[in-house]
Amino acid sequence: MSFVPENPLEEALLRGTRSPMARREFFRMLLVSDLVVVGQKSEDGRLKIVSSERDGRKYVSAFTSAARLKNHVHKTVNTLTMNGRMLLERTRGVTVLINPSEEYPAELTPELIAEMLETKDVSFKTLLN
Repeated sequence: MSFVPENPLEEALLRGTRSPMARREFFRMLLVSDLVVVGQKSEDGRLKIVSSERDGRKYVSAFTSAARLKNHVHKTVNTLTMNGRMLLERTRGVTVLINPSEEYPAELTPELIAEMLETKDVSFKTLLN
Protein backbone atom coordinates (compact mmCIF):
# COMPACT_ATOMS: atom_id res chain seq x y z
CA MET A 1 0.00 0.00 0.00
CA SER A 2 1.42 3.36 -0.98
CA PHE A 3 1.37 6.31 1.41
CA VAL A 4 -0.97 9.02 0.12
CA PRO A 5 -0.84 12.25 2.18
CA GLU A 6 -4.22 13.23 3.63
CA ASN A 7 -3.33 16.64 5.06
CA PRO A 8 -0.64 19.36 4.88
CA LEU A 9 1.39 17.81 7.73
CA GLU A 10 1.57 14.49 5.90
CA GLU A 11 2.60 16.30 2.72
CA ALA A 12 5.44 17.94 4.67
CA LEU A 13 6.40 14.56 6.18
CA LEU A 14 6.64 13.03 2.73
CA ARG A 15 8.74 15.93 1.40
CA GLY A 16 10.99 15.57 4.45
CA THR A 17 11.70 11.94 3.61
CA ARG A 18 12.92 12.99 0.17
CA SER A 19 14.95 16.04 1.14
CA PRO A 20 16.86 16.67 4.37
CA MET A 21 16.30 20.41 3.90
CA ALA A 22 12.50 19.86 3.83
CA ARG A 23 12.57 18.19 7.26
CA ARG A 24 12.79 21.63 8.83
CA GLU A 25 9.35 22.48 7.43
CA PHE A 26 7.92 19.20 8.72
CA PHE A 27 9.16 19.84 12.26
CA ARG A 28 7.80 23.38 12.21
CA MET A 29 4.41 22.17 11.01
CA LEU A 30 4.39 19.36 13.55
CA LEU A 31 4.50 21.90 16.40
CA VAL A 32 1.38 23.72 15.18
CA SER A 33 -0.64 20.80 13.81
CA ASP A 34 -3.07 18.54 15.62
CA LEU A 35 -1.95 15.01 16.40
CA VAL A 36 -4.03 12.04 17.56
CA VAL A 37 -2.88 9.81 20.43
CA VAL A 38 -4.35 6.98 22.44
CA GLY A 39 -5.45 8.40 25.77
CA GLN A 40 -8.25 10.01 27.67
CA LYS A 41 -9.21 12.86 29.90
CA SER A 42 -9.62 11.82 33.54
CA GLU A 43 -12.52 12.88 35.73
CA ASP A 44 -10.40 15.67 37.22
CA GLY A 45 -9.62 17.01 33.73
CA ARG A 46 -6.07 15.70 33.48
CA LEU A 47 -4.93 14.14 30.22
CA LYS A 48 -3.61 10.59 30.32
CA ILE A 49 -1.56 9.70 27.26
CA VAL A 50 -0.85 6.01 26.73
CA SER A 51 2.81 5.12 26.39
CA SER A 52 4.54 1.84 25.59
CA GLU A 53 7.94 0.34 26.22
CA ARG A 54 10.16 -1.45 23.72
CA ASP A 55 13.77 -2.51 24.20
CA GLY A 56 13.80 -0.71 27.55
CA ARG A 57 12.77 2.61 25.96
CA LYS A 58 9.52 4.39 26.70
CA TYR A 59 7.68 5.89 23.75
CA VAL A 60 4.39 7.46 22.72
CA SER A 61 2.79 6.79 19.35
CA ALA A 62 1.18 9.83 17.73
CA PHE A 63 -0.68 10.02 14.46
CA THR A 64 -1.22 12.70 11.85
CA SER A 65 -4.91 11.76 11.54
CA ALA A 66 -7.54 9.52 13.10
CA ALA A 67 -7.33 7.31 9.98
CA ARG A 68 -3.58 6.74 10.56
CA LEU A 69 -4.28 5.73 14.17
CA LYS A 70 -6.98 3.34 12.99
CA ASN A 71 -4.46 1.69 10.63
CA HIS A 72 -2.19 1.09 13.64
CA VAL A 73 -4.68 0.17 16.37
CA HIS A 74 -7.17 -2.45 15.26
CA LYS A 75 -9.53 -2.12 18.20
CA THR A 76 -11.67 0.60 19.74
CA VAL A 77 -9.61 2.91 21.95
CA ASN A 78 -10.07 6.29 23.59
CA THR A 79 -8.24 9.01 21.71
CA LEU A 80 -7.14 12.57 22.28
CA THR A 81 -6.47 15.16 19.62
CA MET A 82 -3.94 17.74 20.69
CA ASN A 83 -1.59 20.33 19.30
CA GLY A 84 1.86 18.96 18.47
CA ARG A 85 3.68 21.39 20.73
CA MET A 86 1.38 20.55 23.63
CA LEU A 87 1.94 16.83 23.11
CA LEU A 88 5.73 17.20 22.98
CA GLU A 89 5.72 19.38 26.12
CA ARG A 90 3.66 16.79 28.01
CA THR A 91 5.85 13.89 26.92
CA ARG A 92 9.33 15.38 27.45
CA GLY A 93 11.98 12.72 27.92
CA VAL A 94 10.05 10.15 25.91
CA THR A 95 10.56 9.18 22.27
CA VAL A 96 7.56 10.06 20.11
CA LEU A 97 6.85 7.90 17.08
CA ILE A 98 4.80 9.61 14.38
CA ASN A 99 2.67 7.20 12.32
CA PRO A 100 4.74 4.20 13.47
CA SER A 101 3.05 1.60 11.27
CA GLU A 102 2.92 3.67 8.10
CA GLU A 103 5.29 3.60 5.15
CA TYR A 104 6.88 6.90 6.25
CA PRO A 105 7.13 7.07 10.06
CA ALA A 106 9.12 9.65 11.99
CA GLU A 107 10.98 9.13 15.27
CA LEU A 108 11.44 12.12 17.54
CA THR A 109 14.08 11.46 20.17
CA PRO A 110 13.99 13.25 23.52
CA GLU A 111 17.02 15.31 22.39
CA LEU A 112 15.33 16.44 19.18
CA ILE A 113 12.10 17.22 21.02
CA ALA A 114 14.00 19.35 23.56
CA GLU A 115 15.65 21.28 20.73
CA MET A 116 12.34 21.76 18.94
CA LEU A 117 10.68 23.12 22.07
CA GLU A 118 13.57 25.24 23.37
CA THR A 119 14.60 27.06 20.21
CA LYS A 120 12.64 29.23 17.87
CA ASP A 121 14.04 27.28 14.96
CA VAL A 122 15.33 23.74 14.77
CA SER A 123 18.94 23.64 13.66
CA PHE A 124 20.07 21.98 10.48
CA LYS A 125 22.65 20.00 12.45
CA THR A 126 20.03 17.92 14.26
CA LEU A 127 17.80 17.54 11.24
CA LEU A 128 20.51 16.46 8.87
CA ASN A 129 21.99 13.76 11.12
